[in-house]
Amino acid sequence: MFGGEDGLKHVREIIQEAPLFLKENGWLILENHFDQSEKVKQLLIKNKFTSIEIVKDLSGIGRFTIGRYK
Repeated sequence: MFGGEDGLKHVREIIQEAPLFLKENGWLILENHFDQSEKVKQLLIKNKFTSIEIVKDLSGIGRFTIGRYK
């Protein structure tokens, strides 16, 4: 499995490394699988992101998870 056991291996890496590349108060926007938005939200919280929001696609499915790094 390329994404690890839970499919979030690369998402974890992106979230952990994002502060090195974001400007102050920069936003990270991640597209996720339809059943991963809550897990991605928890990863953002764990990594000190704020203003976290799950954005639904046109079908009403939580498809994007966004957060701000301060």
